[in-house]
Parts: sequence; structure tokens; C-alpha cells
Amino acid sequence: MTYRYLTASIFAALFACTLSAQASLNFTGNVSDTNEELYRFDVDFGGMAQSVTLSLMIGATSGTSGLDVNLVDLDELAANGTTNAVLNDFDSGTATMTLNLTTPSYAGVHQFAVQLHTDSGTGTSPFSGDLGSTSLATGAITQTGHKTIPYSTGYYDLLGRGGRQMYVNQGTGTRTVDMQVDFGTGTQAITFWAQGVSTSVDGSVSIYEVSGTGTENLITTFTLDTGSGWSGEGNFTTSMRTGTVTLRVKTTISGAGLYLWQIILPSTVTSIAPSGGGGGSGGDGGCSTDGGAGLNWLALLGVLAGLGVAARLRGARG
Repeated sequence: MTYRYLTASIFAALFACTLSAQASLNFTGNVSDTNEELYRFDVDFGGMAQSVTLSLMIGATSGTSGLDVNLVDLDELAANGTTNAVLNDFDSGTATMTLNLTTPSYAGVHQFAVQLHTDSGTGTSPFSGDLGSTSLATGAITQTGHKTIPYSTGYYDLLGRGGRQMYVNQGTGTRTVDMQVDFGTGTQAITFWAQGVSTSVDGSVSIYEVSGTGTENLITTFTLDTGSGWSGEGNFTTSMRTGTVTLRVKTTISGAGLYLWQIILPSTVTSIAPSGGGGGSGGDGGCSTDGGAGLNWLALLGVLAGLGVAARLRGARG
């Protein structure tokens, strides 16, 4: 009886230790209706490759603006697109949302992002969130970046994992932005994810790889019109490169509204933030009336709801 009791106690203690030795990280903040809040996390999968469920429990703690949240596997997005890389949920109040993202089989450190907007588009939402996994060791999840990105014209570095350019109510013409990428000292080709979007305004987004001699080599063009649709996305591969490489993006604007492009890079390279932290206007041509006049800001928030998914517009929620 004593042996059986001790054995049961040992197993109970071991089970309790297993439950407590799991990765979990709390983070808090405030989301304004004029900004996106972007958080980056490093997740250490350990030395043996494994697929885990990464769980995000998050909700607004007060107010009436709610939250719109995306949990993003940055490496999966860069390699294969949005299908298995992004989960989205939204709530107009203070309910707790749970997003369970199943990862590919990973070893070592991989990066994930949490992207937050208000749900109603008005007011500010304080929030509290927990990112965790029962399959990973305590301390395996760390927050390694946070950035506030305004809903206004400018180029914004995405914490070293890519870049986003927005044009809000800009004049007609073609705007050019050079995104600098550090390929490191070794030669490599990379696969990245890109998206071009407009709010029902004709135009296009073209992405070029610029050679060492300055030659522009077209990678892809997203045509934004009634026939082609108002968004395009995909995964694309560069040539073998080393050092600092320029990805040049040209946006053709036909009228007032929102145009947006964004690129997510693999972890083997790093986007170089422009001096000043990555903000302000970029490009050439046309005149600017940056601001909300004449722009459907609910549609803008819907476009921004996803490091790419843009799966729904708020105006379509009924």
C-alpha cells in the first residue's frame, strides 16, 4: 500500500510539473482607432523539430471599441502564403478571444507576430493578451519587438521582417519606394510574400529586384481594377544575392483613396529600417492630400485586418 501510494504521488507530482513547465507570456497595451499595434515574438521550439499549437488568448479590458486581432506565423507566411500562416478574430466588446495556430514542424527559434486594431474603428481599447503553448518549455516565448503604425501615408518597417507602404488620398501618378534588404555575407535566394491592395480605386503595384548594376528586374505586378479585383498577393523568389539588396516597388495611383503594399521576408534576411524609424511619405510624383477626407476608414481597417489576409471588410459585417 505504501509503495503504491508513493508511486501515485510521484506520478502526480511529475504531471503537475509538466503542466506548470509550459511557455506562456502576458503582454498588455492600448490600441487607438488611428493606429495599428504590431508585436513580434521569438518562439524557441528546442533542438528537436516539432509541430505545436500556439495559443493566443486576448481581449479588450474596457471600452466599447473592441479588438480585431491576427496571429501570424511570419516564416510560414513568407514561404507559403496566408493559408496556414494567419488566424483572425474580432470582438466589439470585452470578450476574450482564443486563436489556436498549429505550426509546421520547427526546430530552433521562429518568429510570430500579433497585429491589433480596434474593432469598431472609434475610440481606444486597452487590452491584455497571453501567448503560450503547452508543448514548449517555460521561457520559450519572448517579446522581441513592438511598433505603432499609423493609418497614414508613409513607409513603415515591419520590425525587420518586411515593409509596408500606404498612400492615403494621394495625387495621380506613379510612386516609387526602395526597400533595402540585408542578405548577409553568404549568397542566397529568398522567397517572400507580397500583397497589393486598393479601396476600389484602379491602379497597380509592381515589385522589382534591382541588380548590382542598377537594372530593374520585374518580379510581379498586382493589377488593381474591377476585372482583376482590388487586391493581389503571392509568394515570389529572388535571384541569388548577397549584401544589401534593393526591392523597388512602384505604385500607380489613379485617384483618391487608399493604396497599400506590404512585403514579409524570411528570417534569413532583414529589412533595413530607414533613418527615423520608418515613417513619413515615400515616393515621387503627384500631390498629396493625406488624411481621411473622402476615404472609407472602415474599409481601410478591413484591408489592414491581416498581414495580408484582407479577408473581410468591416462594412460587410452587417
